[in-house]
Amino acid sequence: CAVGDLNFYLQRKIKEKKSIDEADIFNWLIQICVGLEYLHSRRIIHRDLKPQNIFLTANNTVKIGDFGISKVLEGTTQVAMTVVGTPYYMPPEAC
Repeated sequence: CAVGDLNFYLQRKIKEKKSIDEADIFNWLIQICVGLEYLHSRRIIHRDLKPQNIFLTANNTVKIGDFGISKVLEGTTQVAMTVVGTPYYMPPEAC
């Protein structure tokens, strides 16, 4: 992805003391939600979603990456019981 990951992009904007266009933020949020909905509809949980795993293309398209610790559930009633991922991005309910 030409722009890099979202963390790199945010750090660059902070360093340049520039703001991020609100429309871009909403666009990324919608794309991330649609991407997660797609994964969940196929019973895949990412388990390490964070800015370093969200990639931006030159035309502002979001790509979700790094599925190293993702899990494919066998059924719709199965749950993942292991706690993995980056602690700073762990949801409170997992703690």
